[in-house]
Amino acid sequence: MYRSCGYEWHGLPLVILLTFVSLSSNVLAADYVLPNRTVTCFIPFSNAATNSNLKYVPELNFTIGNYTSSAPMDTGSTGILLPAKRVPGFCPTNCTHGSEYLSSSKRLYEGCWIDSMINISSIAVAKVPVLAVSSLCTCTKFCSKKGKCAVKTSNCTQNPKVQYLGVGFGRDHLDQPQGHPDKNPLLNIVSINGSDFQPDTMHTGYIITAAGIHLGLTATNAASFTTTKLAPGPYHCHDQRDWASVPSCISIDNATCVPGTSLFDTGINSSYLRTTTTLHNTHCICDGIALAPGLRCPKSCTQQLLPNHTVHMLIGSAPNYTAYYNLVGGETENPMTPSEVLAQPPQEENGSYMNTGRGFYRGFEVLFDAETGVFGLRSRLPHGSTYGGVCPAGGWRGEDARGGRMEGQIAVLDSW
Repeated sequence: MYRSCGYEWHGLPLVILLTFVSLSSNVLAADYVLPNRTVTCFIPFSNAATNSNLKYVPELNFTIGNYTSSAPMDTGSTGILLPAKRVPGFCPTNCTHGSEYLSSSKRLYEGCWIDSMINISSIAVAKVPVLAVSSLCTCTKFCSKKGKCAVKTSNCTQNPKVQYLGVGFGRDHLDQPQGHPDKNPLLNIVSINGSDFQPDTMHTGYIITAAGIHLGLTATNAASFTTTKLAPGPYHCHDQRDWASVPSCISIDNATCVPGTSLFDTGINSSYLRTTTTLHNTHCICDGIALAPGLRCPKSCTQQLLPNHTVHMLIGSAPNYTAYYNLVGGETENPMTPSEVLAQPPQEENGSYMNTGRGFYRGFEVLFDAETGVFGLRSRLPHGSTYGGVCPAGGWRGEDARGGRMEGQIAVLDSW
């Protein structure tokens, strides 16, 4: 019996046909077996009651020293950022210099990494270095290999007000060379509900939902996720919890999909898109005004995807992709539609890239297993939704609408 993980995209027949092939790049959900560890907890977002549709960044309560507050939880960065004066033990003349660069806003935070204890929502305690921020500058060009800003503006602020809880993975290969797993508070838990626990009783990882975080993976809370195996990250030989970004394949307006990576970022409501060639289905926006077609777009402005143009993403690696995500520029019916889709300059050597923004979490719940390097998705959308969904474990062997049997590949009608 042949089946397909397929859908139609606004009248365009787009049938994705998958067959199981045992590859190191993917893990079958049936083969994703967690050890018998039971320590877990649920940490609700502090603004969940008024943010069920994730219009705003989800927030977590925290305490460091005598300071208690709430801060945005960001999967697009790794590490906690706080004002230097809030971090116990900060001494500018005797500390390990650190920085974190947020590419979406071009903000470069600098300060010192201070070993700290962070109490999250009075439920879990993490022991991690915290970046005690003493300076914020605008950096228009960041050199990832050197971990330094190549073009820094004079627009710098000393002792800025910043509170950020970065819990993402796979960020240390690009703009955040110091964003290793040891900085991620969700991967460095030392106690839950006031009690210490043995490391072998908690499986390190988490599940992000619209309401909060399940901390610690078990066979129960990880059930029904469709999973993809991640490649080791650049720091993996030093910390085996370091994993690369999620593999994907992206198509614009039904062109051939280009392999690359994706980021599912709770920190922004917009989306960023890049392929290996210049995107021509965009318009230039300066101060909220669209420039006339054909005019050169200044660097200070943004290239936005034009309305009605389509983006198709397959999540995982060929041939057994595990999920799909789709949007149309300017569409309002799709609950995952970002506020805008911004085009980035092409990078042929790095393949395609898409930061979906947090709208993605309106359609999916996300799992990250830091011990085995597994990324998982569980759909919140109706089965067979045109906007997105998961494919059964390992994909399907299938046949297209014309009856032709397809194995070990993607068959797409209308030459996607």
